[in-house]
Amino acid sequence: MDKRIIFACPFPRDQIAGGIRTTYRHAELLRGVGMDASVFSPDGHPTWFQSDAKVDLGPSLSVSPADVVVINEIIDPVIANFLRLPATKQMFCQNQFYAFGKLLDLNDHSALGISEVYGSSQSIRQFYHSIYGYADMDIVPYAVDGALFRPHAKKLQIAFIPRKLPFEAGFIQTAFRKKYPQFRSVPWVAIEQRSEAETAAIMAESAVFLALGHRDSFGLPAIEAMSAGCAVAGFHGIGGLEFAKPDNGMWFHGDQLLDCVDGLFQVVRGIHSGDAGTAAMVAAGRHMAASYDLDRTRAALLHHFQKDCQ
Repeated sequence: MDKRIIFACPFPRDQIAGGIRTTYRHAELLRGVGMDASVFSPDGHPTWFQSDAKVDLGPSLSVSPADVVVINEIIDPVIANFLRLPATKQMFCQNQFYAFGKLLDLNDHSALGISEVYGSSQSIRQFYHSIYGYADMDIVPYAVDGALFRPHAKKLQIAFIPRKLPFEAGFIQTAFRKKYPQFRSVPWVAIEQRSEAETAAIMAESAVFLALGHRDSFGLPAIEAMSAGCAVAGFHGIGGLEFAKPDNGMWFHGDQLLDCVDGLFQVVRGIHSGDAGTAAMVAAGRHMAASYDLDRTRAALLHHFQKDCQ
């Protein structure tokens, strides 16, 4: 195939976001099956995860009309520059809550020269069907790296990522320690500014993960914690309802802070006592995470790009 697929990813090397990592994974997978796929990143390869993706460095991107440039859903002035390139433009949406902006306003994507929008989760498909009337959007599901996010010897500690909900994280921690003094000494480990490998290592040794999903299209941290053998309690963030089931975690809406405190207690108590029900919940979480594998992602990528890039 003489067409190139270029994923526009003009972000600082140290910017940590699951969507950036997913973009690099897609370029890797497509290149692995013989497609000419790369990531345009003027700042170079991100520092916080490993990837074999081909990276096109800045300061500018040269393309032909035969090429496909894939942008993200946040059409800011930087991304708008890619819309002026003489190539086919597609949008890969990884969070529908960021879909509206000044440049898109009330227009359809075609008004900006975007030929197709595809997404990463069922909640994104539902959004675009409801708001834009897109009938049959392609979905390229996330993949969880089970070789990296796997359990090791567990400690009774609570891992959490407070970035999106720092107030709620602090509230839940304080309320938990006050209401359940018998578990006041259980350590809390905040995962902040950590590499992918460091995050996986913390999850691997943590028996419990507090999920702090918020306006997510999916919610990778929670399902990666499930893959790492954590007992998960917390917020599904809306998009997490795709994988958050009653048998694999204690799941709550974002305003159920006190219910979340009680659910977290049930999980911690179950781990502490060796409760069979809690062990079954962890096993169900690992089983769910295993269903989001690279083969599934690769097949969906091929379906999408072979359809449009023959």
